[in-house]
Amino acid sequence: MLEAHDVAEAQSRTLPQFIAALRQRLGKERMDLWFGSQVRWQIASDRKLQILVSSDFISDCILRMFRQDLRSVVSEVFGDGWGFELQISSPSPLESPLKAKSQEISGGKSSEDARQS
Repeated sequence: MLEAHDVAEAQSRTLPQFIAALRQRLGKERMDLWFGSQVRWQIASDRKLQILVSSDFISDCILRMFRQDLRSVVSEVFGDGWGFELQISSPSPLESPLKAKSQEISGGKSSEDARQS
């Protein structure tokens, strides 16, 4: 588990490197289309990059089209032992703020898409 200062450092330094590397890999147009203003990024203390998206549809599309790209860039920028997790960001404050959609673990291992309420 990462310490709070490590999370803050990863958020401020490593996250921009990750976004730049992903943009380089995907190209500007695809990056803007799928990872533009509707996506937010966070670093979790359990060595995961959290990708917050607005809908199940976007989450499903990102996983289907970019799973391997995300795995590769996460490993390249953050290092071994890091993974990513897509989460649906609820627009309504009455709903649960986040629901886990899917979790990816680096090293080529992945769990099945899990839906949690």
